[in-house]
Amino acid sequence: MDTQVTIYDVAKRARVSPASVSRVFSKKAVVAEGTRQRVLEAAAQLKFSANRLAAGLRRGKTDAISLIIPYNTPELMDSAQQAANARHFTMMVCSTFKPNVEAEIRALRMALEHRVAGVIWQPTGQVGDYEEILASLRTSSTAVVLLERGQDIMPQADLVYHDTEEGFRMGIDHLTSAGYRNVAYVTQDANYTLRRSRHEQFERVAGEAAFSISYGQQELAGLIDQTISQAQGPVGFLCDDDWTALATVNHLEQIGCRVPQDAGAIVLGDLLVGPFRVGEIARPTISALQRQQKQVAQKCVDWLMERINADPSEPPAPARRHGVAPTLVPRESTLQIT
Repeated sequence: MDTQVTIYDVAKRARVSPASVSRVFSKKAVVAEGTRQRVLEAAAQLKFSANRLAAGLRRGKTDAISLIIPYNTPELMDSAQQAANARHFTMMVCSTFKPNVEAEIRALRMALEHRVAGVIWQPTGQVGDYEEILASLRTSSTAVVLLERGQDIMPQADLVYHDTEEGFRMGIDHLTSAGYRNVAYVTQDANYTLRRSRHEQFERVAGEAAFSISYGQQELAGLIDQTISQAQGPVGFLCDDDWTALATVNHLEQIGCRVPQDAGAIVLGDLLVGPFRVGEIARPTISALQRQQKQVAQKCVDWLMERINADPSEPPAPARRHGVAPTLVPRESTLQIT
């Protein structure tokens, strides 16, 4: 079945309303014979299957899906909405603005109450935090695709994630190739589950020789000064987010540390702000391991639609994992120094 074809496409081809298509395939409503034939012919031409429609009618689901994430990420949100719109689905977006398990649970409950067909969810807590809502999800027919993490929470759900570990390899290779003998990972307080996981990934890739800066209560500037004083030779700072990268480069210049000659910086992120990337508008411009938000969003929606369209009489397919590596974008902050 071509999952791109919907009742709206059939309705357009048959020159009838989507409601008429629904009535034809529900087999319960009275439909004029001429209308029925036009709908069936259009469906055959488009190779449309009524499996999803019939399953939706049985389950009482709407043509809506929900995206639940901890931070407002415009590029990811816009890309997911565009992918959903292309399938004639409405997307409900909930950003909790920071890791907040209670807010996630409220958003999941709202999604179930609105009978959405599926949910793309980035959990920030642990298994025990979600016991009650997980029970509700298991008894519902709502499809779930996890974003970034969470297969320990929902082992049966598909997972799409940014391949941060591969990004660290790319970043370390880039910094060392540019001549930085020391690499320092800079991240905000690693208490947040995803940040803690990324910190562990960096340590696996970089080994014990690399520096690691985790700032929260401690001032970032002092930790950067300490790292530079301990390092032997130029330091390449691998920053966990755009705002950390901006603060790092700004402080390096304030203390008279030349960028990129004495120290370099590369960011894991590179958010899109209007028509520009954060790293493009900084001075000097900041090299990036650019997260592929559009690819991640598209994969989430594609897999969610496959789960929504699956034949409910068949056993569910095994859970899948798909990682999307960032793209290296060299800029002024890591010019060759050797």
